[in-house]
Amino acid sequence: MANFSYVYIYILVFIFSMPSFNVMSADPTRPPNASNFGTRSSASSKPKQLLTAIFIKHDNRIAVINNHKYQVGDKFQNQLVVKIEPYRVLLKSDKGNYYLTLVPKVKQKK
Repeated sequence: MANFSYVYIYILVFIFSMPSFNVMSADPTRPPNASNFGTRSSASSKPKQLLTAIFIKHDNRIAVINNHKYQVGDKFQNQLVVKIEPYRVLLKSDKGNYYLTLVPKVKQKK
């Protein structure tokens, strides 16, 4: 019984002497510096507008931009959602019209 208590004490000392428990919980599949991916260092850069999904059912169309749902006529960052198409959304602002695309354009080889 005395040997068991020494083993128990050694295990506790080993566990509490570890520098950080975050090391044990780190995701081994995550690339190094993954939190820095997609960030911009410039403070004057405009906020990123990310179109992540488009839902179309009959006449009901919903676009998901920056994790918020928008329909035609809604305002998004002082821009008006004018049109929702299967792969892109038309936005109108004071500077003009432009599209947010769901899938980047791919050049076809001829």
